[in-house]
Amino acid sequence: LRIGAGRVPRGPARLRQRGPAAAHRRQAAATPPQRPALQGAQNLLGAGRGLAHRGGPRSAAAGPGNVVAFMHAWRFTHFTDEGGMHSPNPEQLTASHKLWVLLTGVRNPKPQSLLAPSFAVQNITIASPNGPLSAWYARPDTAAPKGTVALFHGYTGSKAHLLHEAGYFRHLGYAVLLVDQTGNGNSSGNRTTIGYREADDVAAAVQYLRAQKHAASP
Repeated sequence: LRIGAGRVPRGPARLRQRGPAAAHRRQAAATPPQRPALQGAQNLLGAGRGLAHRGGPRSAAAGPGNVVAFMHAWRFTHFTDEGGMHSPNPEQLTASHKLWVLLTGVRNPKPQSLLAPSFAVQNITIASPNGPLSAWYARPDTAAPKGTVALFHGYTGSKAHLLHEAGYFRHLGYAVLLVDQTGNGNSSGNRTTIGYREADDVAAAVQYLRAQKHAASP
């Protein structure tokens, strides 16, 4: 068998070049080398795509970052039954505690209504689709209130955080209703939905006020 310049070899030699090893060499030669950081990013994206396609409990092993994100989201929306304050500021933590908070999220105790009002209030319970709500109702110093203002606290708050605003509206001649929303203060539950289910609490409070003959229209 004669092989001339520029000729393609025939026979067994040519067949060997068509095998899997030759194809792998051609692919490696055509693909430029990648930097380690780029390769790591591509591996991470590939794991994320596989996680999105597969789903289910087994996918947690493919993406530990998703487990950390889940823990932070859980801590953010679920309050603990333990008393005390939430996790200290980062500058007050040791290195090991910082790592623990980074992996498991911030400790979030259930907010409590610890402050007592300086004016007379009526303790009431409002029926909500999310469970019983604890609230304070107070009339102004005047005999006939101009109306009723329902007050709702923010994230990790309670009705005790609304006393300053309640005093202002009472001074203007309005009755006030201070509500512990679901999962906060003395109301039932230990979680928050950041406004999604809390809208039912607002509707329940307004319905309660409208049903009370002694209360002015909200």
